[in-house]
Amino acid sequence: YRGVFSDYITVADYKRFKVHYWPCFSSTSKSKDFAISRSRRGEPNRGAFIFEIFVSQHNNPVTNVELPRSWSFYPSEQEVLLLPFFCF
Repeated sequence: YRGVFSDYITVADYKRFKVHYWPCFSSTSKSKDFAISRSRRGEPNRGAFIFEIFVSQHNNPVTNVELPRSWSFYPSEQEVLLLPFFCF
């Protein structure tokens, strides 16, 4: 999951079943609750847009890196780093 503060995106740009990409490394989480919390930045009434991203374990070349919890500032985040230009 990747949570984004809703004021930072144009929702109409993201249509279901349409291919998108981000041109940089993107931090995502296996925890939907964590993604929602981070996107709202501690303000529970703030709007959040949540991307649910599915990654195949068989991608070649590799498109993501599951980081060890010991590498994360937020170990409960269960961070997965998406490589630049990962298509979703």
